[in-house]
Amino acid sequence: MSLPQSNSACLNLSVQAILICKFACAITTGALISINVSALAKAKMSSVDEQHYREMTSSAKSLNKAKDWAKSREKYAEALELAKRSEDQDKQVKMLLRIAGTFVEQTDFAAAETNLRQALEIAEKRDEAEQAQIASCLYELASVLTKEKREAEAKPIFARCLEMSEKVFSANNPILAVRKGEYAAILGKLGQKAESDRLNAESQEVINAFMADMSKKIKEAWHQPPESFSYRIGVDYEVLNHGKVRDIEVTKSSGSAIADKAAVDAIKNGAPFSDIDSKDPDEKFTMAFSFDYNYHHGKGGPGSPPPLATGKDNQTHFGNQERSRKKPKPSSKRKKKNAQV
Repeated sequence: MSLPQSNSACLNLSVQAILICKFACAITTGALISINVSALAKAKMSSVDEQHYREMTSSAKSLNKAKDWAKSREKYAEALELAKRSEDQDKQVKMLLRIAGTFVEQTDFAAAETNLRQALEIAEKRDEAEQAQIASCLYELASVLTKEKREAEAKPIFARCLEMSEKVFSANNPILAVRKGEYAAILGKLGQKAESDRLNAESQEVINAFMADMSKKIKEAWHQPPESFSYRIGVDYEVLNHGKVRDIEVTKSSGSAIADKAAVDAIKNGAPFSDIDSKDPDEKFTMAFSFDYNYHHGKGGPGSPPPLATGKDNQTHFGNQERSRKKPKPSSKRKKKNAQV
């Protein structure tokens, strides 16, 4: 879809997309599920404890944005104690994952591993049907072991994670694709090149397809107001089950409220994106999308070339916990995988 031309300016459109899967949330936040009601009654906090729990996690999230990992961890620890008091194992796993995430941010991988193994132990004691949460624990644990260059230990953990993940996510879900990509990287380091290349190709195909569909829909829905200056707008948002979006936030303003609103509206109106599916309705990941408006005085008008729509430095990044947004580096997942829009 071509964007309208003015008689006095030529518009160049450059769109960047970054999939950020927050470590053990997800940032993100993400991949956290509630307890199924089986033979036992579901654990429940008192209304007072529930309110305190929400206050602690909300405060920790704000501290994460400020990169105050130590204080954030204190808030998560308080929330963990509330979860233990009510015997709410679902919330216990969530808080242990988030505590581990703060240690990862400080590169204290030993402490992160301790918390992740505790989370996995609790998750595995629950109903085996809770595969999404177990898979998340396995994924984060394998990722930490990989960071410590313990690929041989990480391989069987990642293999089990992938087996469970394939039962949780649809084949076109980017979260599954990123996990495949990370497993492929481990196999590559262990000399299993053929299998590594196969999985990596499958991973990249899914990621590219998702990002192409998302970028196309957002570009078509972007009705930017004419401005006499160039600008960039950064927008973050969460992608939920079936490609729906929520929590749209402008992270870099153009300086024009009208232009910022047009970018936000493009996200709202462009969704839903690819119909990705997950057996965990709470599974989500965060996207960071950039809108570039380049103004060139006197070069527009009839006969000027059509506006450019290009993508560059597109990255993917997935996980499950609230983390800070860092400048992407070329690698895979939390490691970031390049994917052209």
